[in-house]
Amino acid sequence: MRALGVVRVSSKAQAEDDHYSLGNQREQIAAYCAQQGWELARMLEYVQSGARNQRELREILETAGREGADVVVVYELDRLSRNLISTLLFIDELRQAGVRFAAVANEIDLTTPEGELQLHLLSAFAHYFRRQLGRKVRSNQALRVREGKVFGRVKYGYRMGGDGRLVVDEEQARHVREAYRWYLDESVGMREIARRLNAMGARTKTGAQWGVSSVRLLFEDVETYRGAVTYGKWRKVKGSGAYPRIIRNEGDYLTVEDAHPRILDDETIERAQRQRRSRAGMRGQAAGSPHLLSGVLFCGHCGSRMVYSRSSDGNGGSWAYYICGAYSRRGTCRRNAVRAETAERVVLDDLLAGAEESTSELAIRREVERSSQRADAVRQEITALERRLSEAPEAARRARLALVEGVFTIDEYRTTISDAAAQHEAWRQRIAALRAEISDKPDVQTARSELRGRMARLDVGAGNAGLQAIVRESYARIIFKNDGDPQLVLQYADFS
Repeated sequence: MRALGVVRVSSKAQAEDDHYSLGNQREQIAAYCAQQGWELARMLEYVQSGARNQRELREILETAGREGADVVVVYELDRLSRNLISTLLFIDELRQAGVRFAAVANEIDLTTPEGELQLHLLSAFAHYFRRQLGRKVRSNQALRVREGKVFGRVKYGYRMGGDGRLVVDEEQARHVREAYRWYLDESVGMREIARRLNAMGARTKTGAQWGVSSVRLLFEDVETYRGAVTYGKWRKVKGSGAYPRIIRNEGDYLTVEDAHPRILDDETIERAQRQRRSRAGMRGQAAGSPHLLSGVLFCGHCGSRMVYSRSSDGNGGSWAYYICGAYSRRGTCRRNAVRAETAERVVLDDLLAGAEESTSELAIRREVERSSQRADAVRQEITALERRLSEAPEAARRARLALVEGVFTIDEYRTTISDAAAQHEAWRQRIAALRAEISDKPDVQTARSELRGRMARLDVGAGNAGLQAIVRESYARIIFKNDGDPQLVLQYADFS
């Protein structure tokens, strides 16, 4: 067996003590390894306190792996760490890495049959303490989130305030709003957004230039941009290699609304997320195509996307059309083609009708979308208020306990209870008002006005990036079949 020796003293003064000196520890460890017939591959030496030595323990574990050590040997347990729980957890990590442990003076040798029993007992204690520590950490983190504070990475657009809450960084927030405007109104992709931000002289949080991956982060975990703090949204699962995978927790996770100022409104966030879902189904070329129906027009015969093309009319001119991609590239479908001008005119007429006619399915669906977005925000606020009300009995119990223990006077207790009752009644009234709000039917007139305003700001014509953005968020797919009736079928996006 190969052994890794570890010697440590807490101070230079202790290093001169005959019992604890580095030289005495080295001799004891070397003699023990020779007695056991082990090869002493290397000796690590430390002169520092064992109270806070997590980095040291990590180095020991990594060195054991590099040296191919089968056992880590120390002179005494407290030479490893002054904290018993830390020692137990470290020994358990060694066990998981396939490395044994021995302490010479304490007569602990986990390589023997007796040591096997000790190892199982120590591992059981380590598992218990690890779970207790994890529970305490999660509890403290959840408490911090409930107070509207954040921990970990600060999202671009914000900086950390003195009270632990996020504060808007106005320059960064301006870049975030610009990125979303380009993405929604001009239908540009992540690469183009990065180029524009770099051209403006903007830099990421780390001072680096923008790239596709850093821009993509602006459109992920967007709860922060609407003023919310979340906890427990992601969790670790066992991966195929040595490291765990991080996946989204689809179950319940803690969300605190209005924890800090928002940068984006709900409508902008929802539109961006919907457009991301739409573009995710497109191939790279279709997603970045400047043509109005690229990515949303499909062949009614085989289901393939139709591609934009041009053909000469024999007189020096040309005309544009969309043709089945399977036929164009592989010849595996029939020649299903439609003039670009014809198909785009049908779609534009449908958009204009959606802005003018109250019976338009597009207008109705847009209002359903607007109402459902507001309803989601309202339901989240109701949930938060109901959670606060559910905590009222515990708050009252703590107030009574404070009175009994003399922390509160009787007048302070009565004032606290009275103020709490008034607050609870205000919350109940707010909940009732919110429930009435989400019971209202969608207002189609509002939807028509919103769509008409967006259309009026555009020059209606093929090649317009803003118009293309409206098409991609309004239609799930458009199907053309040259022998169909009708030939062009519009399938609206599922706004709800």
